[in-house]
Parts: sequence; structure tokens; C-alpha cells
Amino acid sequence: MRYRIYIEVFGGSFKGASLEALGAALLLREKAGGEVELLVPEPLESEALEELRNYGADRVLVLKNPGLSPYTVEAHAEALSSLIEDGDF
Repeated sequence: MRYRIYIEVFGGSFKGASLEALGAALLLREKAGGEVELLVPEPLESEALEELRNYGADRVLVLKNPGLSPYTVEAHAEALSSLIEDGDF
């Protein structure tokens, strides 16, 4: 089983709901096995990326797309849709 969590970033900080979802995924992994992957949009400071790596996820995937900044729902939805359509979700 693979648990993928989309990490929302606002003003350089991670949204609380994203971190709560990550915590739930880590508990599920502990009980049922599997892998936890984080999906995080660019741009992201290197310190923030390192902080995410320290939370215990198996992988941190950075969504790279020039349209992701400034934030628009459409651009983020398109990036996630592309990932799903590629069949690697």
C-alpha cells in the first residue's frame, strides 16, 4: 500500500491539515505496512524540503511546474491530475 500526501505550503509554512494527514499516514504505515510519499509543489526552500524529509516519509516528491507559483487551484489540480493519469498513483 502506498499513502501519498499532498503537502500544502502557504507563506513558506506547511499547512496544519497537511501535517495531520501525514501523521495519519505514518500511523497507517506502522499498523498496515506500506510506504508514505509526500507530494510538495515548487518552489520550496531547501530548509523546508529537509524538514519534510525529517518527518519520516519514505519519499518526498517535488512537483515541478512553472505554473505552480503563484498559487492557483487550476495549476495545482493539473499537476496532480497529470501524476494520476500517468498511472503512477
